[in-house]
Amino acid sequence: MKALFWHELKQNRRTAIIWIISLTAVAVLYMSIFPAFADAADTVSKIYSQLPLAIRKAFNINFDPKFALASFYALTLGFTTLAAAIQAMNLGTASLSKEERGKTAEFLLSKPIKRSDIATAKLAAAAFVIAITNAVFITATWLIMTMVSKVSLSANVFLLMSFTLMFVQLFFVALGFLISATANKIKRVLSVSLVTVFSFYIIGMFDAVLGAKTVRYLTPFKFFDLIYIFKHGAYEWPYPAIEIVFVIAAVTAGYYFYNRRDISSI
Repeated sequence: MKALFWHELKQNRRTAIIWIISLTAVAVLYMSIFPAFADAADTVSKIYSQLPLAIRKAFNINFDPKFALASFYALTLGFTTLAAAIQAMNLGTASLSKEERGKTAEFLLSKPIKRSDIATAKLAAAAFVIAITNAVFITATWLIMTMVSKVSLSANVFLLMSFTLMFVQLFFVALGFLISATANKIKRVLSVSLVTVFSFYIIGMFDAVLGAKTVRYLTPFKFFDLIYIFKHGAYEWPYPAIEIVFVIAAVTAGYYFYNRRDISSI
């Protein structure tokens, strides 16, 4: 299983590096222009308040001049989380399906290794990539934040806000893993990832119609209110619990179906 884990990491290495660099670069670019926003915080707040409510909710825009750094970082995370979710969905969806797509499933399953071990190795590799992505992202963001801002977030608040990106990614890795374990021959992983992620993202835009509380139960993009985290130094329950339950259920179901379904080798 260890050999398969390292083989999986090697296969994902190039894509992972591209995603890590891209996500980190976007965050660093956004945070590097924070001083300009801070100097005109009141004006920026007025401009944002004039945007349509649907736009503000869609992009998680909640700029409060009293908490300029936290508001701006929340805005930055809003954009990067969407991209990070696509990365995670790609990892999860490709984890098992690429063996069928590449017609290597029969060769892999002929080896003296259990299906559950195959799934574990691939899921562990995806989780490892997510962990590295977040470690680099958080480190780079913290460094640029301390360089461009005279004030700073407490380490606890910064980490709580930053970890929301990882939690959203874990949701989509688990969902992608479930889809990969149940669907036959996914031809285009990116297409599945984009449709799935943007579907959940669009659901978050309908809180004015469905009600904010209802929508927050339906999409991981609404599980974490970043300004609430900043003000209270904690997550809002029961949303983290919902995520934990979903991830466990999706991964468990993925193992169940993968162990029992016929794997196409054609």
